[in-house]
Amino acid sequence: MLFFQKESPRPLATAAGAAFLGSVSLRPHSVLGSRLTAAGDFVDAPPELLPTPGTAFVDPAGLPYIREYGPAGAGGAAGAIYAFLGIGDDAAFPPAVVAKVTAPSEAALHLYERGGEEEGDEGQGQLVIHVVGPNFNSAGPSGGPFTRSEAVAALGAAYAAVLREFVRPLASLLYTY
Repeated sequence: MLFFQKESPRPLATAAGAAFLGSVSLRPHSVLGSRLTAAGDFVDAPPELLPTPGTAFVDPAGLPYIREYGPAGAGGAAGAIYAFLGIGDDAAFPPAVVAKVTAPSEAALHLYERGGEEEGDEGQGQLVIHVVGPNFNSAGPSGGPFTRSEAVAALGAAYAAVLREFVRPLASLLYTY
């Protein structure tokens, strides 16, 4: 079980928070139309793998797209996610996302309103955590190529940002004040 500690020392979790974390499960989803199996084969993703409105998923965003180009300029996995959300032609991300994601290893949770494909599903929200990972094509913290320990630390910071964004709305369940 994973617990987070705020910047000031506090008990790590309440009983309600621990119960909540015990109910969290990771599920395979796909907005790309295909998925990779455990055997390493690509197969068409069945419709039940589409994220449901109550599901938060992670967008591997590029910092220039968040800050400058917007969703309309993205391709690959991010472009497929933006098309799924209905923002694929937008010139900019929502202001709250742009304000929060200013550097690698930062993340922002955002609720997108999107019409559904099923009758009565209109106006359902979709939770997305936009995260910018480290750019391994640039210099690492030591000024040269990323060392293994620098890369692990940078990826760990990005994963931690995603998890913080996921639990941020639930902080009252996770911490004792």
